[in-house]
Amino acid sequence: MKFEVKKIDAIGGTREIDADNSMQMLSISVGIVGCPYDDIVSNKIVEYTFTNTMSIQAVKDGIASFSETWVATNYPEVA
Repeated sequence: MKFEVKKIDAIGGTREIDADNSMQMLSISVGIVGCPYDDIVSNKIVEYTFTNTMSIQAVKDGIASFSETWVATNYPEVA
């Protein structure tokens, strides 16, 4: 059984961590690959941290890849 990102939502606004870094809380919905039932998901709140030198577009573009990596790390394939 494999898992995938079903939905990503930003929660609240961006917060500054320090002079060099900021963060955005994300709600990541994780589901089973190929499952036709959209309500069978696990919803997790995750902190997405990024450097302040990144452009707004780069931060937005990074959310999807960050979420996919987070799911792969935290929801390994089940045999």
